[in-house]
Amino acid sequence: GPAMGDDGPPEKKPPGFEPFPRQSPFISTAVGPLFSRRDGEQLVIGLRVESRHSNSRSWAHGGLLSTVADIALGHAIAAGSGAAVPTTVGIAIDYLSPVPIGSWVEVRTSVLRVGRRLAFSSAELRADGELIARANGTFAMAEDGASIRRGPT
Repeated sequence: GPAMGDDGPPEKKPPGFEPFPRQSPFISTAVGPLFSRRDGEQLVIGLRVESRHSNSRSWAHGGLLSTVADIALGHAIAAGSGAAVPTTVGIAIDYLSPVPIGSWVEVRTSVLRVGRRLAFSSAELRADGELIARANGTFAMAEDGASIRRGPT
């Protein structure tokens, strides 16, 4: 992989990835740019780890990985159910391996269950193909299908 401290250009992404369509100010400034592509029914979210994403040990910060997992887990439920992006109730993540700066991280999700009030999804995070984390999310679905974050429409 790339040498330590070598970010590589953020636009250097694998073929088929396009800018992730839902960028919030937080995602745009602190996390992104995020990219996504479809793999059959599955939405895959990708990110190039930059030096600004590092912890004190010069690896990708766990908070970055947790944030990207949270985004992917929620969007997988929305894409699978046709509902608005749900509100995160809880997320659990296990970090399996450190992630070097310059790595390409991909998040693949599985929707486990979508109920009337709660939905559950899981994700695997890979850095340059190596499994580096797994995550599970619980999300609140608005009863009318609207996002709780947006409030009444």
